[in-house]
Amino acid sequence: MSSSRACAFALGATAIVIMIGCADKPPDDAAPGPDHRPVAGDLAHNAYGHAVADLVDDHWSDLRAGKALFVTTWVAFGEAAAERAARGPASQVREGLGPQFNERSCQACHFRDGRGRPIRDPGPGRPLESERLDPPRLIRLGLAGADGQLVPDPTYGGQLQDHALSPLAPEGAFEITSQITYGQYPDATPYMLEAPIVALRELRHGPMHPDTRVSLRLPPSLIGLGLIEAIPEQAIVALADPDDADGDGVSGRPNRVRDPQTGARVLGRFGWKAGQPSLWLQTATALREDLGITTPVFPDPQCAAGTACEASAPELSADDLERLTRYTRLLGPPARRRVDDAELARGEVVFASAGCARCHHPRFETGEVSDLPELAHRTIEPFSDLLLHDMGEALSDQRPEGEAHGQEWRTAPLWGLGLLRAVSGDVRLLHDGRARSPEQAILWHGGEAQAARDRFARATRQDRVALLRFLDTL
Repeated sequence: MSSSRACAFALGATAIVIMIGCADKPPDDAAPGPDHRPVAGDLAHNAYGHAVADLVDDHWSDLRAGKALFVTTWVAFGEAAAERAARGPASQVREGLGPQFNERSCQACHFRDGRGRPIRDPGPGRPLESERLDPPRLIRLGLAGADGQLVPDPTYGGQLQDHALSPLAPEGAFEITSQITYGQYPDATPYMLEAPIVALRELRHGPMHPDTRVSLRLPPSLIGLGLIEAIPEQAIVALADPDDADGDGVSGRPNRVRDPQTGARVLGRFGWKAGQPSLWLQTATALREDLGITTPVFPDPQCAAGTACEASAPELSADDLERLTRYTRLLGPPARRRVDDAELARGEVVFASAGCARCHHPRFETGEVSDLPELAHRTIEPFSDLLLHDMGEALSDQRPEGEAHGQEWRTAPLWGLGLLRAVSGDVRLLHDGRARSPEQAILWHGGEAQAARDRFARATRQDRVALLRFLDTL
């Protein structure tokens, strides 16, 4: 399959179509740069499902193999035949789910490779719910240990599993209500902000530790992760200013996290607090926490409190874990759109003058990538410095992660922002999905971002609109 034409393929009889956009190969003497191709309207809903530009022919099979694992529905041992009978003989089904879990497939949290469109698989033989009021969200748990590092709740671990295989019961459930506040800009234009309030209920094994912190999390989108992994560490660290030496009020710093395989402290890049150093570990952790799937990285099964589990061979092999990880590495960001619009140029100026670009760093150059040369030596535009910033008390979850404290969050990449609604059917931003638009997300900014937020709020309506239109092109 050539890498110089648009491509699509289907997986089995489930009629799951994977749209892969293949950019035209640049001239041999042209350095790969940011992609500014338009996205056709009828393909916008698959805008996050495109491969990185110039994917070599030999790697298309890797992409297919990884996608097959990504869409696989996991079931309990002994239930695969019934699941295939319900879904079709060629459906992607594997055994090993649970015993307690949050979802039954990767795509259930990352529908169309995005931020968790509101869908849920109700089980074999029953129709898929296409709409829910809330997207899939998770409850992360933990408390600060004696050294200040995150330790799991002694009973419920690091994540609340709200589903279980019979005869077990889920660890618990949670409800989300909202506290709404209203405000207005100096020109009297009104706005509304909505803060989620989480209430745990039906805790199966009694109360949590009194110091356990509860953090509501929205699954992030998967675009461009391999390119982010390819950024040289020194390029990220060079942007850090932990002591605010330049006096601009912004003091980003890298998160250093412990590699569970080596014990070394390494740079975190992935997750809402940059708590994961590599996509390999990020993928293995999600399999373990979200689906209860063991891997060579985390071979021990998660036993329900008060029960005993027997160790067994990992449910996902090292080779399959590599295939699934490689799939996430090969997803590229969607192209920017309408970049020749004069008002959008004005919006980018407002974005920079407000101070947004101090954290949402526009560009990086990727380094050498020996196994996937498509990721190497590219100019990319994630609009993130990948550093931790204090975002203020309003966004704090009081939950440490690596060297990040409760008010610190990694700067969220902005690429693909303007296509989020087309992909996911909704817009939910920030770590807990509280912001239903980029405008609301900006207005939630505090801490180091308070000054930039206030400049946006004081701007004329025309400048605010121009900035938001600029964000819509990313």
